[in-house]
Amino acid sequence: MTKEEYWYWFCTIPGFGAAKLQTILAWCGSPKEAFRLSPELLAKFPKVRAKDVTAWQKSISEIDLICRQYHQLEKQNIQFITKEQAGYPGRLLQMYDAPMGLFYRGSLPLDDVPSVAIIGARGCTSYGRETARVLGKQLAQAGIQIISGMALGIDGAGQRGAIEGGGQTFGVLGSGVDICYPKENFELYCQIPDHGGLISEYPPGQKGLSQLFPVRNRIIAGLSDCIIVVEARKKSGTLITVDQALDQGKDIFAVPGRIEDPLSVGCNELIRNGAGILTGLEEILNFFHMDVPEEGHGNKKSIKPLANEEKIIYSCLSFQEKHIEEILGETGLTVSQAMIALLQLELKNYIYQPQKNYYARCKDG
Repeated sequence: MTKEEYWYWFCTIPGFGAAKLQTILAWCGSPKEAFRLSPELLAKFPKVRAKDVTAWQKSISEIDLICRQYHQLEKQNIQFITKEQAGYPGRLLQMYDAPMGLFYRGSLPLDDVPSVAIIGARGCTSYGRETARVLGKQLAQAGIQIISGMALGIDGAGQRGAIEGGGQTFGVLGSGVDICYPKENFELYCQIPDHGGLISEYPPGQKGLSQLFPVRNRIIAGLSDCIIVVEARKKSGTLITVDQALDQGKDIFAVPGRIEDPLSVGCNELIRNGAGILTGLEEILNFFHMDVPEEGHGNKKSIKPLANEEKIIYSCLSFQEKHIEEILGETGLTVSQAMIALLQLELKNYIYQPQKNYYARCKDG
């Protein structure tokens, strides 16, 4: 067996996480030497259970199949990199439980480029989704890499914004990189490798299981220089990532929200406990000691003149979504006038539809 095959075997043994493998590697010196461990000696390692010994022995008995799987990676457009190889993300090497190896499609984040995680609730509001999208877009335009988990809601919105801004975004998955989870983000899953990369410590074929996502969150935190939380409930998976980021010494920024909104409780509590208050791009650029664009400069789109009906409708909208019937009642316009004006405002990127027949202003409109 080659050195690479030993490493692939070592990183794909079921039930062996990064911390457990690190202990074994420190004692053995290499995956090749670990392959020669007797079951009796393996059982003496901390936290190695009887079922772990069984899984280890089974993987050894299937080594020919495992080697064939390794050589199939290239045909699946999947790359595999280990901790000892050049190109492995330097930020992760600072973690005590850094993944022994990473599978990825596309590319990996660059160590010398600023990196920010945008995370939050899956069941977010339209305001939260638009905020995450715009932050992702603006940060990407500023040359900052966007890290997230490709989840529904805030995570996916931030990554879509990064792609829209022409930047790089990286999705850390709780499944193999050959599996799209959640399936609702299939379009995003297909786009990301061309604008960054899909990353996982789990081998191809591994389905997304609930117990795997909290574990992968440490990688999201590890790849990021700071964390942005847009919306989060009092108890949520988002706050697990925040805790892991704090353990790694990372800075946290939170977007404040209305005190009566359950999706704002997590963010408001983070701010109360010392997280930075995020009200716009400037706070993050200051964190990285990057220049803040002057008023009227930067990647602003040209101003498109509005017709009278368009001005009337735009003036009654805000960043909170509003139903068409409410718009008609406030503006006094006919259905025909309103629908034409709304369509024109959408085409000019002043407003968008977070859901059918609901409208809100674009934050970067």
